[in-house]
Amino acid sequence: MDGSRRRDSPCSEDYHRHEYDDRSVIPALFPPEGVVQISGGGGSSSSSEENSAHLRTGMSPAALMVHYSGQLQEAGWSRAGGGEEGPTAWSGRTFEEDGEGWVGTLVAMSPPGPSEVRFVQVSASAVPEDLQ
Repeated sequence: MDGSRRRDSPCSEDYHRHEYDDRSVIPALFPPEGVVQISGGGGSSSSSEENSAHLRTGMSPAALMVHYSGQLQEAGWSRAGGGEEGPTAWSGRTFEEDGEGWVGTLVAMSPPGPSEVRFVQVSASAVPEDLQ
């Protein structure tokens, strides 16, 4: 193979990333300045998507919720409730993608123990047509 690989070619090193980015309904989210992401992952199907990450920070789950909520709001995700209990903060979201209704969740939590590790997860599911 020659060295002139196109980004959309299956031979390209970032082909799968490019393919995912083109169909992702979850916007790219960035941690607060100075916060280190120590692991992350995600998955998707034709009607749902999920991304999660472990972060190293002393920020509370509520503070992380505020940070990521701003980014979701900018991407057109409207808040539809939420709350905070103990080590967990969450919010529900609604948005449209290509004329299709979606619901989403954002969760931030502190796992048990005296650690500065936080878990953040964002997920989205298409609303079935018969429920719209």
